[in-house]
Amino acid sequence: MEKYVITHSHYFKGVTSIEGKGGHFHTFHYTTNPESDEPNHVHHYVGYTSTDERHNHEFTGKTGPAIYLQDGSHYHIVSGYTTVRSYSTHRHYFEGVTNVIHPRKKIMMKI
Repeated sequence: MEKYVITHSHYFKGVTSIEGKGGHFHTFHYTTNPESDEPNHVHHYVGYTSTDERHNHEFTGKTGPAIYLQDGSHYHIVSGYTTVRSYSTHRHYFEGVTNVIHPRKKIMMKI
């Protein structure tokens, strides 16, 4: 028998801290990996910043636990540091929140 689980993903975007030669920043945007909607669930993510000053950075991590609103929707806090790439000597801090997901926006995924 086929089994399905209700899953969803979140989108987030932002700007990193100003660091490095010349004091530059990077932008980023990403969609998290899908997860089921269990209480206190988190999402994992891996992505790359924009290319500025001839380089980019990888960012990876997991969101904070779901923060629920009165209507049943929720969002997550995202924060961390980018990697230090072999061709750069610095990293950037980033933080923000994901978009809000309403319970009706979830999808069924076959597992």
